[in-house]
Amino acid sequence: MNSSIAGWLLCLTALCLWGSIGTLAKASAVQWSLFFKAYSVGVGASAMVLAVAAAPEVRAIGGHRGAAFYGILGGLCGCGGSMCFLSSIEMVGVTLSYPVVMGIEMTLGTFLLYLLDRDALNVGPLLGALCCVLGAVALDALAQLRLADNEPRGAPPEEDGLLGAPALKRGRSLGKVEFLPEGDDDELDYVFDSDGDDACVPIERLVDALSPTRTKNQWDDKPQGARRGVRRAVAAGVLLSFWPAGEALAVDAGATVPAFMVVLGLSHLLFCLVLLPVRAAYLRRSGSKQPPSVGICSAAWGYGFVAGAAWFCGAVLVFIAGEDIGVTVAVSVARCSPTVAALWGLFYWGEAEHASPRALAYIGAMLCLYGAAIVLIARSSAA
Repeated sequence: MNSSIAGWLLCLTALCLWGSIGTLAKASAVQWSLFFKAYSVGVGASAMVLAVAAAPEVRAIGGHRGAAFYGILGGLCGCGGSMCFLSSIEMVGVTLSYPVVMGIEMTLGTFLLYLLDRDALNVGPLLGALCCVLGAVALDALAQLRLADNEPRGAPPEEDGLLGAPALKRGRSLGKVEFLPEGDDDELDYVFDSDGDDACVPIERLVDALSPTRTKNQWDDKPQGARRGVRRAVAAGVLLSFWPAGEALAVDAGATVPAFMVVLGLSHLLFCLVLLPVRAAYLRRSGSKQPPSVGICSAAWGYGFVAGAAWFCGAVLVFIAGEDIGVTVAVSVARCSPTVAALWGLFYWGEAEHASPRALAYIGAMLCLYGAAIVLIARSSAA
């Protein structure tokens, strides 16, 4: 097997970093666009640090225009895919959007990487791993639905979040409440609390101001919003499938991993700074209802920044590990990061506190399938 202990350690570290991003997103408790802005700044800042550390390699990519193009394309796919994913979560919830995105990303992304590295892989174990992951995604969705049915309502927020901000009440499902909703013609209208100097409003305060009946009726009256949310989830899955393949193409074109990641990270930040204002202008021109202009508190900036840095560092580690164990193997293992997200949900957010035995059984089976997938991915290396 073409692997090394160091490569696997890097890959598993990346899995832990990527699996922690969802917890940071939940803890931020802000509109998804504000979180994504801070997230992209974290990605860009990490790319700048790497650019200084690997300056000769970054300068050398100028002689490989094809490699630079793949880095820019990867940044566009990563930025656009993340925007669509977060927007889809806000519109239809993570329980529906996550399986769609994850299923497409794993299926299409693994297929693309296999096409670029087919001589170094055994297709049988790889297909078995893909089936395990898809089964785990389905069990994750079922578990989230069960957790949503069993969680308590109207619980007050706890204090002392990860970075010192008010945290959401533990015992709430990761799949239920993610971001403060934003204005869109197919999204819900909400009241924004602007009391005080801190415009970062915890979700629990917002939920308390809403009538559950009114919220349900709004969803019932707007099926088009659900359809649009699913379409955004599909777009996110397709876009997020492509950026790892860009690294393999860039390396073939003469770039190094640090050089590719610097171009990708800076491109990600640039596209974020362009696409978010364009989206806001489109909403204004279309007459969609929007929330008042709000700032983002320092703690929420911290959550988003750390999440972006975690994603970037994880991607660098994945591709460095790929030099030892193969890019397809490394990326596929890191994409099993929902195992870590599930552990965050169980042990930090206390999702098991009010979970039914069936929900716990779904979660246990999901973790087992992800574990089996990692073993099969490791066995798919032909060397």
